[in-house]
Amino acid sequence: MPLYLKKWIVDYLKYRDSIALDILEFQENKDGYDYVVKRKRGEQFIIVQNDFKWKDIENKIKNDTVIVVEDTTKNIDELVKNWDKIINHKILTIVFVHSAGTKWVLNPYTHALISNKANLKQGLLSIASTSRGEEILLKSV
Repeated sequence: MPLYLKKWIVDYLKYRDSIALDILEFQENKDGYDYVVKRKRGEQFIIVQNDFKWKDIENKIKNDTVIVVEDTTKNIDELVKNWDKIINHKILTIVFVHSAGTKWVLNPYTHALISNKANLKQGLLSIASTSRGEEILLKSV
């Protein structure tokens, strides 16, 4: 996995915590996770993958898990392919990080409540392109 994703998520979580000061420590490579983040409110489990492979991690999903992946069409395809399994995890966050440093964050459970599954892939591709600052015309996928 690219080291920049591991560094990126630590920096991102520290930045997000700069006011709440909830993070107590980061434990790297613990219990099969890239990080276990000890927080005042409990533990958060971080999985970093270059190429999103749901079958490799689905048994590791716990309450408050964050999956960090590169922002690629291939990873969006993997998300769509496994959507029905992924949305069963209420406190799961997936962060798509583009190499330029932009990101978009998805809570699949909540997204499933407010979106139309028939247009799922097109909607996710639209979110991804918008986060990158791209102006593209999406065709039916």
